[in-house]
Amino acid sequence: MKKKSLFSFIILLLVVSLPACQSGPSSSDTVEVSVGTLNDEIVKFEVNLSDGKLIDSSRKVIAGVLTGIKVPIDIETNGSNLLHVLSQGTPSINPSIRIFSDTAEGNAVPERVIDITESGFKPIGLALAERTEFLFVSYFSDIPADTVKIVRFDLSGNRTVFKIPARSIGDIEMNKDRSMLFAVDPAGSQILASRINSNFELQPVSGLISGSNTGLNKPNSIALTDNDIFVFDMRAGADIGRLFGYSLSTPGNVSPPVTLWNYCGTGKEFFTPYGIAVFESFGLKIFLTCSANRLITFRSDANGCADPLQKIDIGAPVSIAVDRVTF
Repeated sequence: MKKKSLFSFIILLLVVSLPACQSGPSSSDTVEVSVGTLNDEIVKFEVNLSDGKLIDSSRKVIAGVLTGIKVPIDIETNGSNLLHVLSQGTPSINPSIRIFSDTAEGNAVPERVIDITESGFKPIGLALAERTEFLFVSYFSDIPADTVKIVRFDLSGNRTVFKIPARSIGDIEMNKDRSMLFAVDPAGSQILASRINSNFELQPVSGLISGSNTGLNKPNSIALTDNDIFVFDMRAGADIGRLFGYSLSTPGNVSPPVTLWNYCGTGKEFFTPYGIAVFESFGLKIFLTCSANRLITFRSDANGCADPLQKIDIGAPVSIAVDRVTF
């Protein structure tokens, strides 16, 4: 056989032999949603990857004295099959980050506990630098002279404090490439942003989404995709909220392209909402929201007074995270 023909034959053999790229989930893929509640429990659901709905029959609960969970105000996953729970604590129980394996269930003991006590301050938001040991926690205080800060922890509990020039602070989130940290300022009616340098230090904070055109009144929790930021915002003088979505490429005093369930009437209202997540994978994009005693989910194109994808009864949900836990 000539060299040219032999070369062509080898190339053809490689093309025929190489497996095709997987376009969808395999049988080993499992996606879980974890929900923290004011009943001091974490409720976990598997996601049906064909339609994005949560499988209620798969419900598992992490709860009990051994868990040490007390007011799980935020939950995060970092791509390493670990569940990080920000336990806000009480006047008699110190706040902590409690780290559980993805298989934890029942009265489980956390794999690691990090005490995050900051005298005079209360933790409210948690963000993880994915696949690193750094965790960021936002704190607020009732002392007017010193109300807001973000503290960076490592897994040994060592901390670095960053003071934040804002009127208040709530939920925080970090983008996937670990270059930016975002936070809500409820009292300032704005969303803040800070760049993160190569040493994982916060740079000066500035307003990202701010001004009268934004429609923001009292934002409390946020979720990110690669291109957008979504926020729960409370209406003035009411315990009812709405979901706004903004493009990260057009910050400033801008109107939200997404306005979900704002003055839609009975049956389409978020009551005392706190906690939001977005799941994007396998061609699915789903909003997951915490509202009073329900978990409410929507498809990615939901806007205005759109119907929800699903409503699941669950007691007092306040935090939510999504993770692909089996590969």
